[in-house]
Amino acid sequence: MQSSMFNLRVPLTARDEVFLMNTITDAQLVVSTDVAELLDRMSSRTVTTDELDAEAREALGLLA
Repeated sequence: MQSSMFNLRVPLTARDEVFLMNTITDAQLVVSTDVAELLDRMSSRTVTTDELDAEAREALGLLA
């Protein structure tokens, strides 16, 4: 998974969530901080999908 320079991330600290937006497609999503951390791990290539538990794989599937 590769991060895009067109993705914006805004922390919503009061809600412990993160607002994600792609400026090209205008796709918008609010995710938990856990999901944002999972995306960070995947984009930094510190973990592969084979190493993830079922819940994390399901979250990535929903995001795809």
